[in-house]
Amino acid sequence: MRQMLTAAGFTGTRIEVKENAADIIKGWMPGSGAEKYITSAYVTAVKSADCKGVHVVPVDIAPVVLDTTGPVAAGC
Repeated sequence: MRQMLTAAGFTGTRIEVKENAADIIKGWMPGSGAEKYITSAYVTAVKSADCKGVHVVPVDIAPVVLDTTGPVAAGC
């Protein structure tokens, strides 16, 4: 994920897995064991106002669940 954000022009990327991530996932699909394979994390990054030359290429990644309840800044 960090590489994808960097490729999209973001800097200062921080990915912090939530302490209670397993409990959050267990609540989504009780008894499934999904919490062994999926996590919930806070992701923060900075993108400059100058977005010239930035190209985003879709990349397959391992399952990662992002909490998007906070402010989200879209690309250019």
